[in-house]
Amino acid sequence: MKRGVWVLITAGLVAALPAQATVPSPERIADAAAATNHDAHRGQPLRLDLRVQIGERPSVAAGVLLSDPAGRVRLELIGGEGLVERHLMLGGQTLAARDGVLLQDHRFFLPPLYVLQADEGEGLRQVLEGLDVDVDRIGLAQCGDEDCLVVGDVGREIPRRPPPPVLGLEAYEQVRLLHAEIAEAEAAGVSLEEWRESVAAAAAEEADLLEGETPIPDTADGAPLLPELSDLADTDGPVPGAEAETTPELPSSWPELWVDRKSFAIRGIDSAGGVRIRLGPEATFSGVRVPAWIYIQEPGHEAVQLHVLGLSTEVPDPAAFDPAWLFSATAPSREDSSPVAGFSTPPEWSPRRLKFVSFFSNLRRKSRFHAFF
Repeated sequence: MKRGVWVLITAGLVAALPAQATVPSPERIADAAAATNHDAHRGQPLRLDLRVQIGERPSVAAGVLLSDPAGRVRLELIGGEGLVERHLMLGGQTLAARDGVLLQDHRFFLPPLYVLQADEGEGLRQVLEGLDVDVDRIGLAQCGDEDCLVVGDVGREIPRRPPPPVLGLEAYEQVRLLHAEIAEAEAAGVSLEEWRESVAAAAAEEADLLEGETPIPDTADGAPLLPELSDLADTDGPVPGAEAETTPELPSSWPELWVDRKSFAIRGIDSAGGVRIRLGPEATFSGVRVPAWIYIQEPGHEAVQLHVLGLSTEVPDPAAFDPAWLFSATAPSREDSSPVAGFSTPPEWSPRRLKFVSFFSNLRRKSRFHAFF
């Protein structure tokens, strides 16, 4: 008999289990995305050689991007006429300079590529928190032909799955009570039917004794209201001392990380300022997989696309991410072939040509025309 009861209990519990959740936990998403970064061998300093496209113009500048898993990234752009623009991101904050002059207002060219280099789940969560991403909010949205998990998505956040359905809990409770009844009947030395008849008879006798007493008024919950709460329930205003429930005003955009729902590959990054970064399909360079292109859409500006032409994994110079780099010499010599020095001077640049470029750049600084805009 007991074995049969526990079989019923097990069946009730199985029926009460919820279906498999459609969205993993935030920790699981971070672990899986970090594992994808690790499998792509990106957890090391990277140097990317780039071709920069703005709008419909296929090539407006060459670029060299250095990214470090420690959360540092820099980009040097070399445009027509020798114009040099440098961007440096440290701790999620970006500085930029053009020809050694600090820019107070600049375009968004530098993605936080170090997000793709975090190869541990907790490390990835810390990197995202440094970018003000709410790592415990998860949304679901379409990205291309696939679905993406959106970390930090406040607007489309998927609520956590509630506890098991009430029906399953009721079934479990019924089985538990049945088991208790059987145990009591066995202890009394009678059958289950006889025990139930005796319990019913005792209940009927108690009901007869209570007949004639003033019944207690019932509420929707089956219990009377306390006098002080009963009085307050008839008023139109809020209960004194209770805070009014308000719906917070949601901002227009939030920092977000887009992760492919199937592969857990990172597909995009959004900033609080409305900048949208989308990553192309992966290409392999020297055994390292990186996006073949990086698409940047900044509100009010033409889209920027960084095409990856090559990659190397040399460790950069210790001073590579020093802010002083922004203001150092902007015309690298032909003899300098250091992997962190940026592109070398093109062969056709003669000393006379460089002198002209310097003069032209000084004129450009004084004008309001910007080659990269």
